[in-house]
Amino acid sequence: MFDWTCFAVPTIPQLHESTLGMHVQGTDIDDGSFNAGLVCDITDKPWEVTRIHPSITFDEPMVSLKVHAKNTSTGRVVWDATYNLGSKKELPRDLVSESGTQPSWTKICTPAGATEGYKISLDAVGAQSGPFKSSIYFSSDNAHTVQVPGYDPALPPRISRQPDPHVTVPIRAGDFDPRLYAKIPFIN
Repeated sequence: MFDWTCFAVPTIPQLHESTLGMHVQGTDIDDGSFNAGLVCDITDKPWEVTRIHPSITFDEPMVSLKVHAKNTSTGRVVWDATYNLGSKKELPRDLVSESGTQPSWTKICTPAGATEGYKISLDAVGAQSGPFKSSIYFSSDNAHTVQVPGYDPALPPRISRQPDPHVTVPIRAGDFDPRLYAKIPFIN
C-alpha cells in the first residue's frame, strides 16, 4: 500500500539547531522553517534577502554582538552583522543591524533531497562576563520531497486500505454456529 503522508510534507527546507555555545540559552532557528521566514519557500527566488533573522537568547545581558553565519561546506555567508543590544538578554528577530558585510539574513535554499550544515559565530560583550566568543550550529534538511505514486491505467483502481480482490478469507461451516458465541449454554 502507498504511504500518502508524503503529500503533507512541504518541500521547504527544515532548520534544526544542534549545538548552542557558551552563554547562549536558546534560539528560534527551529521555528524559522515553518513560517518560511528564514528559508526559501516555493515562491521565493534563490538566496533572497529578508528583514528578519533568528533571535538569540543569552544567559546574561549583552552590550554588543557580532554575528557571522555561513554554510560549513560551501563557505557561503548567510548573515554577517553587528548589533548594539544595550544590556538586553535577547537579540530580537526584527532588530536592524548597525553594520556588517551581510546585515540582512539571506534565505537558506537547500536543494531537494539534501542536508547542509551551518555555523553562527558570535563575538559578544556581556555586561558581567565581558568579551567572549561562542557559536551555534544548525542544519538545513530538505530531504522531504513530494513523491507522486505511479499510475498504470491498465490496472483497475483500488480503494485504499481494502484487501486485494484476490485475497480470500477462509470460512468454515462452524464459523456461523451461534452456540460458539452465546453466553448461555444451549440444551440439545
